Amino acid sequence: MDIPAVLTHIRPGALWSLNGEEYDGLDWHDDSDKPTLAELEAAWPEVQTARANADAERNRAAAYKAEADPLFFYWQSGEGTEEAWLVKRQEIRERHPYVEVP
Repeated sequence: MDIPAVLTHIRPGALWSLNGEEYDGLDWHDDSDKPTLAELEAAWPEVQTARANADAERNRAAAYKAEADPLFFYWQSGEGTEEAWLVKRQEIRERHPYVEVP
């Protein structure tokens, strides 16, 4: 589990420091209550999902630009088909899927 990532996700703006990588090294400097290890562990799947979806979004954007956009412009200029463009967009979505929180 990435404790800094989880803390940033569930308590944005909170003041804390982490000595090492374990929960025992977490010093809470904020006015709010220090989250428990169980709270951090419960939020970890959501953080992993958010990371995976951010990666998928970046990968989709790059693939659309490199692969689908040219097909769109070919279609618009009468040199290609709408179907080829739509098939490519679907292929990109399947190659870089979004995931849901387990």
